[in-house]
Formats: sequence, structure tokens, C-alpha cells
Amino acid sequence: MPDSPQPTPLDYASPSSNPRHRTRPLTWVVASVVAALLLYSILTPKYDYGRPIANRVKCGSNLRQIGQAISLYANENQGRYPDRLGDLIFQDIATTVFICPASNDEAAAPGPTTQASSANIHAGGHLSYIYLGKGLTGTQPATMVIAYESLTNHANTGMNVLFGDGHVEFIFLPAATTLLAELNAGQNPPKTPMK
Repeated sequence: MPDSPQPTPLDYASPSSNPRHRTRPLTWVVASVVAALLLYSILTPKYDYGRPIANRVKCGSNLRQIGQAISLYANENQGRYPDRLGDLIFQDIATTVFICPASNDEAAAPGPTTQASSANIHAGGHLSYIYLGKGLTGTQPATMVIAYESLTNHANTGMNVLFGDGHVEFIFLPAATTLLAELNAGQNPPKTPMK
């Protein structure tokens, strides 16, 4: 019987000689993925998912600074709170503190005098906070609301509130809605606990 040819051993380490079975170089795959990601980033709208939280924190910081300025103002005026937030400009507070970064408001332009700067804050579109301190004197209860912001500033998720002892809390819905209802009914400090 004639010798049968011995089969050639398969060599898995070297590329196939058949062009249909050749693997594409890794660089082509990487380039394709990068191109797809680049195209995706161009075609999809940009959204910074951390910005809403950052705005909420910055807004709370603004209200804390307002609370500190109110305290300084009261110390210099026999315990009397300012009639309006623009009066705090005499405490060397920046006009940017009066706006929530998530709102459409813009910082008021400084005026030629301190009184003009104060008036500019109340001219419209330069104040994001609702102030309830007019007429207050002395120490206030920790639950007394001194200032708060519109629910729309943070996409109706809640609002920052400055309380009588100077602390600021972000009150989430539905507690924020309850708080607003009580404030609108003249109940300050509110009866309903916020926590």
C-alpha cells in the first residue's frame, strides 16, 4: 500500500494565508470605536449631570452668605433686620450672591453709589430669593423662614431655605410645597416639621 501523505499540522500562531480568514488589525477596531464615540458626542445634546447638584449647593451657599450678612446688619442696627435684601449691599456682599445659579436671573450691575447698587438688585431679574425678614428684630426661632427661593429654580425638585438660626436646608418636594402653603397662609414659623 502506498504511503499516504501526512496531514500538515495547523499553525494557530501565524495568520491565515486565506484573505477571507485574516483578522483585522486592532488599530482599525480602535479607530472605529473612537470614530463612533466622536460621532455620538457630536450628535447628542450635551448635559452635565453634575450641574443640578452643584447649582443647588452654590445656591445654598449664597443663602448662607445672605444669612451672615443679615446677622451683621442686625448687629449694626440694634437687632433690626433689613427691610429688603438689597440693603445688605452695605455689608460688602457681592451682587452675585443674590442670584441662584440655576435661575435665569443675572447679577445686578454695580451702581455709582451703594444706594444705586442696592436699587439695581431690586430692579428685576437680579434677585432669586424671597425675603421674609422685614420688620423682624432680635433672635429668631430656628424654624422661622427668613428667605427662600422659587421651586422653578431647581426644576421643581425642591428649594433652598434660610432659617432663623442662619442654617440653610434644601427642602425636597412634597415638603417644599407644604412649606410654601403655610408661608402663603401667614404661618411663619411653619407648623409642619420639614424633616
